[in-house]
Amino acid sequence: MAGLIVLLITGPLMSWPLIYCLRNVYGLSVLRRRGVRTSGRFGYLYWQDGEAAGVFRFEAQDGKTRTAMTAFGHTADYGEADTLDVLYDPTRPQRAEVADCVAGKLRTFRLGASVVAFCMFLPPVCYWIVPL
Repeated sequence: MAGLIVLLITGPLMSWPLIYCLRNVYGLSVLRRRGVRTSGRFGYLYWQDGEAAGVFRFEAQDGKTRTAMTAFGHTADYGEADTLDVLYDPTRPQRAEVADCVAGKLRTFRLGASVVAFCMFLPPVCYWIVPL
């Protein structure tokens, strides 16, 4: 019974990080499955908390110019003429990632979802094994 009570308390608290990770895993998996590969041209560096990410512009099938960003800390000395491959979802072109970053981000979010799920169910299991 105590395990169920702990799960009812920790469940809602831990569900938001789990949903965030799973949402990103889904979006990145969609990109790997049906993403269209195109070339993106360097636009600018985006700075946050002392780290930079490269922002690349690309043209989607609908003719609009969109952007995709590298992971923070994974920036080289990009210049105006630099290009990278970009993956984007043709049904939802705002879902776009630099192709080289997709595998690493997918791995990170899968690990995050696993850790959160483990932490979410560990207290009830411990209470079930060793009741108070």
